[in-house]
Amino acid sequence: MKKLVLLLLLAGSSLAQTREDSVIIRKIYNETLTNGQGYEWLRYLCKQVGPRLSGSEGAKKAVVYTQQLMQKQGFDRVFLQDVKVPHWVRGKKEEAYIHVGKQKINVPI
Repeated sequence: MKKLVLLLLLAGSSLAQTREDSVIIRKIYNETLTNGQGYEWLRYLCKQVGPRLSGSEGAKKAVVYTQQLMQKQGFDRVFLQDVKVPHWVRGKKEEAYIHVGKQKINVPI
């Protein structure tokens, strides 16, 4: 009987915590939608910094922008780490097609 009472108490407190968590999450969500700057930051990355392919100049600019943004937001620790990021270089153009009888059908790749 004691185990059953303990189990019910634990289950009840767990449910209360879940409700409290969902209220906090909802407040964060609402604050972000009404006063957040996330879309403005994303717009800047897309429009001002531009394409950010792996290892490109745009990727480097995006890292610097994000570092400065985090510092302005008051993050307690903002630092960059050296990482090896391969630079992507497009190879020669390739084509694929299928022969059906005498007809040649291009296959997009």
